[in-house]
Amino acid sequence: MPQLTIYVPKDVADALDKHRARLNVSQICAQALRQEVGKMELQATEGGELELLLERLRRERARSATHEHEKERARERAARWVARAHYDQLRHYGELEPQRHPDRFYETEFRFPDDGEEDAAEDYRDDCQERHLSFSWAAYCRAWHEHVYDFWQRIKDRL
Repeated sequence: MPQLTIYVPKDVADALDKHRARLNVSQICAQALRQEVGKMELQATEGGELELLLERLRRERARSATHEHEKERARERAARWVARAHYDQLRHYGELEPQRHPDRFYETEFRFPDDGEEDAAEDYRDDCQERHLSFSWAAYCRAWHEHVYDFWQRIKDRL
């Protein structure tokens, strides 16, 4: 078994001398060292897990800042809507362009078709708010409309 030399303060050495016959100093030191090394290893492991957690939270913060989750959801809904929309509806939303102040347009003026799309958007917004996630109505509306608009631009000359 390897040997270590340890240094202790004088008051600890004096108290130890009084009880040396009843104490296994090597065992006590080994146990204390195991405990401290275990704590350090746990912290190192948790530190690694902490770094993974921090990395995930940083990604989520970036997604929230750019409203990516709203955009992804809106594009998915728009793709489903495009698949069932009538020609006049597609043309309307495909040719609809904000004249000025796009942010204000998507925040206050943009209207979804009357077939449940607005309800779906509101349900998603409510779900985000219940889960304490950020939500931007303007980002959602813009992403939905841009998907439909881009689709119309690709197909209109082929009709």
